[in-house]
Amino acid sequence: MTKEYIKQLCEMLLKDNLTQNGKKKIVNYIDNLQQRIDKVIDLLVNHSTDLIIICDEGRSLEINFKKIVSILQDEEVK
Repeated sequence: MTKEYIKQLCEMLLKDNLTQNGKKKIVNYIDNLQQRIDKVIDLLVNHSTDLIIICDEGRSLEINFKKIVSILQDEEVK
């Protein structure tokens, strides 16, 4: 589903003008997103801690997976 399609479905839902099929599509889409988030959290928690990437200009980019997990779990980021 495209971003625009989801936006249209949500607008129809807010107007209470969404068909049963449209409601099922939204539920399935949300369920699919949750499954993806759960898989990413599992990968980050169980297989990694930090990642350092060296950019072309010699700069380093440090990625803290704990912060990413807290964002995905909708926790406050410190």
